[in-house]
Amino acid sequence: MKGITKDIIFVVVMGVFGVAAGLGITSILSAIAMPSTADLLLTVKEKIDYEAAQTGFLFFLGTHASILLWILIAFTVIAFFIVLIELNPNFSSMKKDKTNRKKVVVVVLSGAVLFVILAVIQARVPLSFISGIAPAFIPDSNIAYGFMMVIVSGALWLVVGEMGWAGDFSSWGFDNAEVTSRGPRIAGAFFMGAVCGGIAYFFFLLFNWSFNKYFLLVSEVLGGSNEPTLHGWQLLANALVFLLGFSFAIIAGFVTVLAPKRMTFKARLIRLVIPAILLAVYAPVIGGTYHDAVVRYDLNKKNLAEAAGIPEKGQTSKTVVLFLPEKPAIQEWRMEASGNGLMIYNNTYALSPENINKLGDYLARHKDGSIFFYAGRDAVMKGHYMLFEAAKGTGQMFINARSQILARMVFLSRLRWLPVTAENEKYLRSFADETMWHAGKNASLRMAEGFMHFGRTEEAKTWADKAKAKGADLTKSTILTEPVLTNATVTGTIKLNGTPLEGKKIALFPYKPNMKQIDPKSLLSGLPIDSKTTDPAGRFEFTNLGKGEYVLAVMTEKEEVPFKVPAGGLNIENAPAVITLDAAAAAKNLGDINLIVRK
Repeated sequence: MKGITKDIIFVVVMGVFGVAAGLGITSILSAIAMPSTADLLLTVKEKIDYEAAQTGFLFFLGTHASILLWILIAFTVIAFFIVLIELNPNFSSMKKDKTNRKKVVVVVLSGAVLFVILAVIQARVPLSFISGIAPAFIPDSNIAYGFMMVIVSGALWLVVGEMGWAGDFSSWGFDNAEVTSRGPRIAGAFFMGAVCGGIAYFFFLLFNWSFNKYFLLVSEVLGGSNEPTLHGWQLLANALVFLLGFSFAIIAGFVTVLAPKRMTFKARLIRLVIPAILLAVYAPVIGGTYHDAVVRYDLNKKNLAEAAGIPEKGQTSKTVVLFLPEKPAIQEWRMEASGNGLMIYNNTYALSPENINKLGDYLARHKDGSIFFYAGRDAVMKGHYMLFEAAKGTGQMFINARSQILARMVFLSRLRWLPVTAENEKYLRSFADETMWHAGKNASLRMAEGFMHFGRTEEAKTWADKAKAKGADLTKSTILTEPVLTNATVTGTIKLNGTPLEGKKIALFPYKPNMKQIDPKSLLSGLPIDSKTTDPAGRFEFTNLGKGEYVLAVMTEKEEVPFKVPAGGLNIENAPAVITLDAAAAAKNLGDINLIVRK
């Protein structure tokens, strides 16, 4: 009974170490990922949450790495000696007259080396680094790591265990009085250690799988935002505490069953009850959470396209001609768009108006969340922009920006380029409502730029003063001194071999000096600020533009203008190049832009 009590205490203590490890990991993650509130535009609730998170104990530990490091080192050292005592009770009940102290030192040092190797394996340090000599013969895979875990665990049991070389420390060999059957006991010690190592590695893989799935679920659904939130960190901390606490305790339970010490088979069976009970709690929680997330949040879906029931890859392409200063850029415009969430990246889908509508239907069906919800909204936005539907893309970006900080800051940066319309000004004013939003210094500067762009000079000055009060450097800023332009126009006609191009999408982009082509992945310069469709005469007209430099792009069918046109196969008469709009030139008539294609 006394031995069982000690084993239960061992399991409890190791569970506590798992809890400590979970809190430590959360501290590190929160310190790395928590955004600064000083620069951003946040909702009032977001600001309260971030400030609360940044004054918490876990965030303090994460930002004081030396303190956390020493705590983890202390836990690791204590855990090592507790494991030694569990593997060989003679560590805690040594008789001075029969103990070879030198052997104790050798056993402890040897055990420490093996223990560190086990920790390195669990930390998944690249095997090529561990092997050093012949990394090509050791594949960096779960099987290779598992094999090493089994072998090293068996060696630890054999070296440290009472059934192995350490014995009761009275002899340097395997022939001490307590080990009467040398071969089977030695083989048995190694075997039990190997089995225990395999169990530990299985729980390591299970922890990785469970936490990665849950991290995705929290990031994209349960956290309540597509950004790190206080609620999200609390959920992750709870998950890590549960997963690591139970994993450590279950592994410790199997250690008590498979410990290389003198014990009857019945005693080992009795000790098996401890990990069995823990597993009976652990497994339903993991399985139930996963099943619920599969049913409610599409956790088992491979990607956004599968979840929405649309093709993943685009099969067709169009041609986009971008009129740059030196020479036009002709690029393939693949009918394929993508969407990103916080953890979901590059979820592609075949781009078409019909598929964008299907994505909208999918989002409407999952108002309570899906792991692809934020990626889906991003995909709808980018899809509209890639189809040169700038107004629809801007409207979707505004929707995204209300709950996503990155989209919000990008949207604020784009406001100074958007057409000066009542709809776009309404977007700006919605973010200027200080009963709902808290603007940091950078966000306040973007507000000032936006209001100046829309001709609201007094409000621009107010926001510039707020930015300065929050630490922004305005000494080199020209926000308030540049002349305001709100009604500039750009007109022209697009023709192909002299024939007007009817129904073609024309888009206007902010010009950047190093611009080579349109990159739809660039949220600041790769998305059009406005777009039009040519009339039967090939004419287009952009209105309500502000001061700045712009470039024009036209989208055509690849049969009309091949994107793989040979050298000299495309000439452009009256190419517009950079379009500069200012108070002195507020109206630009580009005339007839004639694409001459020689196939």
